[in-house]
Amino acid sequence: MRRMKLAKIQLIIQARFEATHSWPNCPLEEVNFLRYPHRHEFWVKARLHANHNDRDIEFLVAKRTLKEYLDLFFHHRDLDSMSCEMIAEQIVNSNLLPFISVAVYEDGENGAEIFI
Repeated sequence: MRRMKLAKIQLIIQARFEATHSWPNCPLEEVNFLRYPHRHEFWVKARLHANHNDRDIEFLVAKRTLKEYLDLFFHHRDLDSMSCEMIAEQIVNSNLLPFISVAVYEDGENGAEIFI
């Protein structure tokens, strides 16, 4: 079997949590319902730096670590006016794992991604 030269390795983990948030200062009348608390299932997709191809970070351990953080700070909470960008930024700034990027989506559809 021929070995490929590896340039960069990224591990990808995903987790979800439920929470409510709002955008009190929403200037758009066509989506004015966003001004009031509403529920989402937030999907988090994190990319992690890996040093080699023998997985120096185990997927299951990294996912468990991320899920515990999400449960502690976000799950079933009112996040007030936190946006997907703000949630992703808080996760990145936690230094919980060797993040390359963190994306947060509302209901698995639209969201934002923060790159380090």
